[in-house]
Amino acid sequence: MLIFTRGFLGVVPTKLIETIAALCAPQEWPAVYVACSGTFRTERGLLAKFRGLEVRSNDVSLLSSALGLAGCGEALDFRFKDELGWIEDFGFAEPDERIAAILLALNYSSYAKGRANRFKTEHKEHMKASFAAYVADTRMVWKTLQADAGRGLLQGRGRRRSAQAMAFLILAVVIGLVIGFAGR
Repeated sequence: MLIFTRGFLGVVPTKLIETIAALCAPQEWPAVYVACSGTFRTERGLLAKFRGLEVRSNDVSLLSSALGLAGCGEALDFRFKDELGWIEDFGFAEPDERIAAILLALNYSSYAKGRANRFKTEHKEHMKASFAAYVADTRMVWKTLQADAGRGLLQGRGRRRSAQAMAFLILAVVIGLVIGFAGR
């Protein structure tokens, strides 16, 4: 087994992926495990070069942790702070509210970084003013997905089925957000 870990933030440089492939000879290992995958660029590079190689990935983030725990009936204990500290003022306490707030905070943050312009500024102000309504809308999507998952996707079907269901839930919630934003 070969395990790759990264000690930096950001996109993995192409040269690093090429170096990993040259020095570590992943084709000689039965499986390659990439911890903290991020954009999954390392995996894509390895699979492109070594077809048939077994590559395992993961990405642990606030959102994936919150969703995973929710799937197990637990809540993730965390607080928004600094630039996102204002979200705590809403008093969102339920796990599904917190998950919705994470998704919305990720979207909000994309407009908060980089050079400010009129679009970014107005979008941030709009999101901040409408944040509670967006959380309520997203929470409804999440509750619907949970109810569907509770009908059998996550219960007693094994880890692989549960992982597939969680991936579906994440994708469906994100799609729901996109549709919700388009309607506002």
